[in-house]
Amino acid sequence: MTIKTATKINVLISIQPAKAIFHRNEIIIRPTICDFDASLIKDTLPLRSNGGEVTTRAPTITITIPPLDFPLQIKGSPTPRPKNLSPFCNITPELFVEFCKYLHIDDLFALSQVCFRFQSLLCSKDSEATQDIWRRARSVWLPEITLGPPSDLCEKTYIELCLYERGCQLCKRRDVAVKIIWTFRVRTCQNCFLMNTMSGHDLTPLNWIPHHIYSYIPSTREDWTGEKLPEQEISPVLRNHPIFNNRLYWFPQFEQKVNEWKRIGTAGGRRQWEIRQRIKFIEIERDFILRERKSAEKAGLVQHPALTCYDQRDAQLRFCEEYFRQWSNTNSPSNAITSTISNNFCDKCELMKLHYQMMDEEIKEKNRFVYGFEEDGQPEEQKTSPKILLFGLETVTANIERIKYALNVQFGGEVESIKLSQNKKFCVVDFKEMRVYYEVLEVGSVRVLGGWLFVEKADGRTRHHKRI
Repeated sequence: MTIKTATKINVLISIQPAKAIFHRNEIIIRPTICDFDASLIKDTLPLRSNGGEVTTRAPTITITIPPLDFPLQIKGSPTPRPKNLSPFCNITPELFVEFCKYLHIDDLFALSQVCFRFQSLLCSKDSEATQDIWRRARSVWLPEITLGPPSDLCEKTYIELCLYERGCQLCKRRDVAVKIIWTFRVRTCQNCFLMNTMSGHDLTPLNWIPHHIYSYIPSTREDWTGEKLPEQEISPVLRNHPIFNNRLYWFPQFEQKVNEWKRIGTAGGRRQWEIRQRIKFIEIERDFILRERKSAEKAGLVQHPALTCYDQRDAQLRFCEEYFRQWSNTNSPSNAITSTISNNFCDKCELMKLHYQMMDEEIKEKNRFVYGFEEDGQPEEQKTSPKILLFGLETVTANIERIKYALNVQFGGEVESIKLSQNKKFCVVDFKEMRVYYEVLEVGSVRVLGGWLFVEKADGRTRHHKRI
């Protein structure tokens, strides 16, 4: 409270700690022992030049306090808020948004710390106007960032993550090299990365949780330098075990997810949590693949749009199909998932399948038959086999001319025959001097003639294909 007029406060002087009672505008202190000399107090307290005086009334002392020019804050009371704010703080939201269009990103961050109102206007994750302010600032002041934020990040957090000049987000050092680890949503230096990451082999003895929970927590196979961790030569079944999967987990994030899982007491609640975490992990993986492809294109490396990693794409589709079959029957007593979550998850699966089909259609329209691999100056080791879309069941007979044209351009030889294997997983193409085995990929109703697996030449030598 702020005292604007003279106020009398009755005070009892005590040699022991006293208990204060707050009543209206008076502070009453009740001690246990009251033993004092009023004359000593009167002599030791200086008189105020503007009328302050000390008088005695046994057993209390009444001190008259003149008007104060500063707010008097009592311990335990709320912090007083100033009433006379700057007129700029009362600006309308529409005018505030228009004003922020001309500010630099650093000015926006500084403005968000001025007062609570500006913070709510600039840090709201649900306001479209707030997101538009940061989106416009990113397009003007950070034109090199062409991709938008991931689905789990707002524009402000995304910009904070992309500001390399601010250094490491953990140790706050700006004189070290930093890198954005998109899987963990953190910008870190190499030292902090090593201190905060742990492998599944190291985490397993520390946390007693089922092994399948590890697959729902974001992880990476790359170290800070971008090198992929080597896979162990063991059975594919054991390779998915956290002890042998050779993946790195961000320990603070891992600990948070494990605590969330442990706080859920019911089996149905844990199953729903696993579904939500798995969906988030799939979206994180897709976003990571997209940004890696953009980085490779910016660096001048040739990467085909379809080569975003077919292995991960097929794994995601298999996951969706498997869980769709398990959750399609919502009347099953063993099914603890609600119909609402089931429908939402199935919608995400269908959207994912549609996304990949549209991606293949885009390949067809942009690259046509040879997909741009006839361009001059392209290194030989970066060439891959063309991706040919095969529609319908009669893949060979209906697309024979297109396949021949594309393969003739690639190998420079005449195609003699094309055969499809009985299991429809391989396509054998015979040239005059060699035989090429192609992989046939299926995405819904669309078939793709994938990368060639190996080539058998007339001299008996075999050349294996290396994807990029």
